[in-house]
Amino acid sequence: MAITLVMLMSQLGAQDPPKKDPPKKDPPPQPLDMIKLEASYDAELFPIFEEQCAECHDAGEAERELQLMEFTTFLKGSIDGPIIEPGKPAESKLFQVVQEGSDPHMPPDGQLSEDDVARIKKWIDGLPPALKKKLGEKKDDGESPVSSPF
Repeated sequence: MAITLVMLMSQLGAQDPPKKDPPKKDPPPQPLDMIKLEASYDAELFPIFEEQCAECHDAGEAERELQLMEFTTFLKGSIDGPIIEPGKPAESKLFQVVQEGSDPHMPPDGQLSEDDVARIKKWIDGLPPALKKKLGEKKDDGESPVSSPF
């Protein structure tokens, strides 16, 4: 009976079920171009930081260990951890504290221009997610970040 069924199916043109294409894989992530990222930091953010933040966040006097005057130290963040979330400005401490009316607010005695805030947002938004692996880890110093965002 099984032979009859096979012969009948072959006469009717039965075919093997169509093969499904394997699921498409995402392309492998591109390696980070740290030289390009540093150049964009130097062009977009460093001028803002130099003018507005150097008094408190340079190598000589880095409040909460946050040094903004060099790309490599900027990536380390503060004693509380990274201050940016690549590609997510709204989740980045840096962007949060420069918003008008934010509490805490940076700089503490003024407000960045709308253009400067927009530049910070655009820069963070354009960061590749893979950069997150290069950011500093939260340091456990026993202090609560209540009074300072950094």
